[in-house]
Amino acid sequence: MIVLAGGHADYVDVVALSDIEAAVGVGRTVASDIRRDAQELLAGGYDPATAYAPPQNDR
Repeated sequence: MIVLAGGHADYVDVVALSDIEAAVGVGRTVASDIRRDAQELLAGGYDPATAYAPPQNDR
């Protein structure tokens, strides 16, 4: 949703929390958590076009 709206890891506010709330059927706090998690995924190299997520180094 964020990427389709032109957002990226440094700009996730392109999608309003109210839009996330409506799309997923959650409240504002959960919508904020979802947007933050999406930002972290994108910053970590996640590619939504291919669902590629770089391996995590848990050291």
